[in-house]
Amino acid sequence: LRIVGSSDHSIFKPRSACETTDLDKILFKSFNNKVESHKEILKQRKMENNSSFVHFSGNSSISLKSPSSLSSSSPGFKIVDVPLIKCEEYLMNIFADIIPRTMFDKRLTNEFPKVSSVGFQFKNLMRIQPDEERWQLLSILFDKIKVKDMVESEDVRKTLVTRKQWTKLTTWVNQRVSEDVNRRIADASDDLEKIVLHMVLRNTVEATKLCITSGNAHLAAMVAMSTSNDFNFKKLAQIQLVKWKNLGYPVNPHILQLYKIFAHEVFSIDELPWLANFAMYINYADLSNQSLAQEIEHFFTKTQHGFASNDMLFNIFKLFYLIPKDKHNALLSTFKFEDKPLDYVVPWFIVQVLSLKNKISIDPTQKDIFSLNFIEQLKLNGLFEESLYVTSFIENDTLAKEQCTEVLRLNIDKFE
Repeated sequence: LRIVGSSDHSIFKPRSACETTDLDKILFKSFNNKVESHKEILKQRKMENNSSFVHFSGNSSISLKSPSSLSSSSPGFKIVDVPLIKCEEYLMNIFADIIPRTMFDKRLTNEFPKVSSVGFQFKNLMRIQPDEERWQLLSILFDKIKVKDMVESEDVRKTLVTRKQWTKLTTWVNQRVSEDVNRRIADASDDLEKIVLHMVLRNTVEATKLCITSGNAHLAAMVAMSTSNDFNFKKLAQIQLVKWKNLGYPVNPHILQLYKIFAHEVFSIDELPWLANFAMYINYADLSNQSLAQEIEHFFTKTQHGFASNDMLFNIFKLFYLIPKDKHNALLSTFKFEDKPLDYVVPWFIVQVLSLKNKISIDPTQKDIFSLNFIEQLKLNGLFEESLYVTSFIENDTLAKEQCTEVLRLNIDKFE
């Protein structure tokens, strides 16, 4: 019996209770395999349970599930164009100005064009769009500053450059906030409040006159000294503030504000916008002991003002003081320079000018992300020649070839 039962097909082979003959597996094995394969395909392609899908194509469109098929078991999809962020006419003028200023080389791997140097700065963009405050601020903070005076000492030259940059910055900031501050001065009924507001704009002449005419002559000398950057003067103001705080002595709030200005402390006047509070601090910057970037960083790290993530001016200031610390790359990916999330005009020009003109090291992957998004924006606006130009700024040679070929392929009639 053991011998005859050794065969799998023997009637004498012992069988367990769970082992049964499945005729379906024998008769419909091929059919069952196809059914299981079909189920596996549906599962891998996420086509079960009527799930949604989305696919971004190379012609700036998105394929996604059609709303009509959401409640139906039948498949369906629709193609949606990416939302158009219109490029104004000024952008075409910018490209017309900067393209002739650009030098190109051949890429080593595929001989497609790659930009080698650019002959434009933010001031070139500002000339074409003079009312754009971002170009103005970027030009002040990042464009090269020339010193006309012939100086042999490098330290002296750096000092002159810093002072000139600070002068440009304070002039720009004061112009931006002067209308609002002057209106508040006109509406104020308290002479001490008016003195403080004059000090916001570094208008020490008017502040001194008002000190004398309002019976506060004892403050006139201190107001005149506030622009001297004298260490002892600031120290005395700091000591006085500490003394008032320790004694719990009631002091007029406007007097406290004046002494904080004298002591060069970071504080905010709640009624004023953040840029006016920044003007009140940077107008009295001590550049003998700190760089301009350090002074700006001190204000933004100490101020109690809450900044929105897409506050463009704040992000530009932050980028300025992080570059010397080599921390800008970690933040470029999260920075927002626009109130429109799909508008890449400003961020693209920022990374290109900083890396190619100012020789600041910027992560190539991050640069390519900006370039790819900017190319899509230009293509949506019908600016195909400009998008082809932007492909030469892509760092990755393979990606540059793909993008350049794609622009030409989709719009070959535009280049004939």
